[in-house]
Amino acid sequence: VKKNILIVGSVLSGGGAERVIANIAKHIDQTKYNLTICHLKKIGEIGQELTNGGFRVVGVVPSTGSLGRYFSFLQLRRIVTQNKIDLIHSHDTHALVDTALVRSTLPSVKMVHTFHFGNYPYGVKRYMFLERVFSHLASRLVAVGIEQCKALRKAYRIRADRIVIVQNGVELSGAKPDMEWRERLAKSGRPVIGAMSTFIEQKGLTYLLDTAQRMKQQGTEAVFVIVGDGPLRNELEEKCRRLELADRVFFAGWKQNAAATMLPLFDVFFQTSLWEAMSLAVLEAMAAGRPVVATDVGDNRHVIVNGENGEVVPAKDVEAMTAALTSLVNSDELRVRYGEAGKNRYSKLYTARTMALRYEELYSDVLE
Repeated sequence: VKKNILIVGSVLSGGGAERVIANIAKHIDQTKYNLTICHLKKIGEIGQELTNGGFRVVGVVPSTGSLGRYFSFLQLRRIVTQNKIDLIHSHDTHALVDTALVRSTLPSVKMVHTFHFGNYPYGVKRYMFLERVFSHLASRLVAVGIEQCKALRKAYRIRADRIVIVQNGVELSGAKPDMEWRERLAKSGRPVIGAMSTFIEQKGLTYLLDTAQRMKQQGTEAVFVIVGDGPLRNELEEKCRRLELADRVFFAGWKQNAAATMLPLFDVFFQTSLWEAMSLAVLEAMAAGRPVVATDVGDNRHVIVNGENGEVVPAKDVEAMTAALTSLVNSDELRVRYGEAGKNRYSKLYTARTMALRYEELYSDVLE
């Protein structure tokens, strides 16, 4: 008999957690599970993409009353009972709280929660309090990375038998590269170092600019392309002007499906994050056959094998970043070797189907 699974998130937008939800939906065995996806606030671009793809996406109707958001779990409970849900899988703090409240009134319904934040114990105190309290009601907890799991167990005193690791996985997209940017970068005639990122403090992009300046000073010929947008864009563009990097650092803005449209244009993928749980962007770069230089945060040290498919460098260490990038920029052979090794490693360990299979095994275990 097929089991009914409900996956819950606040807003099904373009973040990492939402992309994991989409990959579970697309790759789970539909002969075993009836899947429904629920948003608690608004549908978002990924929710719309799933709807267009024929997946069942439902939403809690936002209340206009001041207390309305505190009773969204009642609407969620109605969705659970109407669809005869066997297991609910939550993916953010709001979803965790509402799902736990539903389970407290429907104890026969099983519950799994996946943590996606990558900087424990330094999260927002209010959210951490809610996670600490309501995670106790989950049948099983999931960490997306080895290092995140260690930090979670320490921060929330979670027993080893209550939490499992399901590493993230990504899928290859069939979209074509951005031809306008392909032509623009081809004209420069220099190797392209690319980053895909939200412009927030976590992503450490100011160190990317420092690295670009250092490489310019030492005479290394390369251009940098930063794909994305966010609250720090003006600040980063101002720093770029101040460092006189306009001839070698380009801000491409936000791009739909950047992993397919922009990643193939990069010769090297560069990530300067100050913290991560398990980076989807790094996995996407490996899937695209690109060598990776990334900071030693989250699970990067487990995903990237130093000297095989990329280089892991200390966060904020501009000299180490410069050295790693310079060696790749100066060697076509090294870039090809790292890229092929990364693609092979992705195929064996980090596909979306591999991740979905792990969640299937977890669902089966919890339901039994």
